[in-house]
Amino acid sequence: MAFLERHIGWYAVRGDLYEMYMQTFTEEELKTINDFYITTTGQRVIVIVPQLVQERNRLAMQRLQQNIGELQAIMSAGQGHQ
Repeated sequence: MAFLERHIGWYAVRGDLYEMYMQTFTEEELKTINDFYITTTGQRVIVIVPQLVQERNRLAMQRLQQNIGELQAIMSAGQGHQ
């Protein structure tokens, strides 16, 4: 845990995150984003969107596994064209 905290914890990456946000958004946009996230709906988004992303990833993996034979066939067919 100490290793992870040292290299990817909040204090390790906050400067980089600050720069990413400042390069991507104006100060006014960041204020607007913050205004949204302090609302009840914004708080729900913080909790629910990561769960939705996780579910989307689960569905994607499930569909990939269901159709892996087709992917393998496409890859095998493409190997002869290199």
